[in-house]
Amino acid sequence: MTAAQRASLSHRSRTRADICESWVNRIEDDDAPAPEMASINPDVIERARKNEFLVTRATQADNAIKYIGDRVHVDGPPVRIPFEPASFAARIGATTIQSAAGLMAELDTAGLVVWSVPSSTGKRTGVADLTLNGWREYEEITRGAPSRRYGFFAWEFGREVTKRIFREVLKPAFEARGYPLKDMNDLAQPGLIDHIMQHRIRSASFVIVDLTDHNRGSYWEGGFAQGIDKPVVYIMHKPAFDENPPHFDLNHYTIVFWGVDGETDDVFLERLISTLEQGGLLGI
Repeated sequence: MTAAQRASLSHRSRTRADICESWVNRIEDDDAPAPEMASINPDVIERARKNEFLVTRATQADNAIKYIGDRVHVDGPPVRIPFEPASFAARIGATTIQSAAGLMAELDTAGLVVWSVPSSTGKRTGVADLTLNGWREYEEITRGAPSRRYGFFAWEFGREVTKRIFREVLKPAFEARGYPLKDMNDLAQPGLIDHIMQHRIRSASFVIVDLTDHNRGSYWEGGFAQGIDKPVVYIMHKPAFDENPPHFDLNHYTIVFWGVDGETDDVFLERLISTLEQGGLLGI
C-alpha cells in the first residue's frame, strides 16, 4: 500500500489495513510451523469485522519489552527501531507507527526502557534498551509468570464427545471457581497463531491438555507449557486410552481419565481439581 493510498483511507479502514499488515509482517518474521489453528467461524469473522481483536495496550507493552530483550541478546544494546517500514509496530500489535512510538515513551516514563529518538537519525529511528526493572519484566514474560486468572485448554477441535466435556463440564466448573477455562476459539486475535498461542499459555494460570485424539498441537502446547514451568495436567477419554495410549514419553505423567465406565462427570472433575491443587495451583 502506497502512502497516497493509505492517506486516502478513513481512520477505521486504516486501522483494519494496519491489522492486516500486522498479520503479514508477523508471518514473514517467523518460519516456525504453527500449532493446530482454531477454527474460523461466523462469530469470529463478525468480531474481527468490528475490530474486537485489537491487541490491548498491556499486551503491546509485553511484546515491545520481549522484542527489545530478544534483540539485545542477539545484537547487543542499544536496539535500533526504525519507524519505516512499520514492522516494529506490526510485531508488537500497534495499529500505527505513532502509537508504537507513544508506547515506547510510556515505557520510558514507567522506568522499564530507556528510549530516545536521536536527531541524527532525522527522527526516523528510535534507540531502546531495557532498564533493570525492564529486564525483570522481560524475565517474567519469557518464563510465563501468569498475568491473567484463567486456565488454557488444549484439545482437538470439533470432536463432539470432547466438546461436551469441555463446554458442559469443565467450563462451568472452573468459571464458578474464578478461573475461566479458555481455548483458542475463546482467545482468537490477529497475528501468527504460534505467537498468540505462546502468549496465551504464558499468561494462563495453568494448562489442561486433552490427549484423546493424539492431536500434535495439543502435545506441542503441553510441552511448551512445561518448558516454562507452567502447571500442566493431562486428561484423556478412558476408552480412547484403552484402544490407543498416548506417546510413551507421557507414561510417567499423571493422566486424569474422563468417560470411565460407571463414573459420573463429577467424580472426574473432583480428581482433576485435586490434581491441580497438588500441582501447586492455590486457591482453586
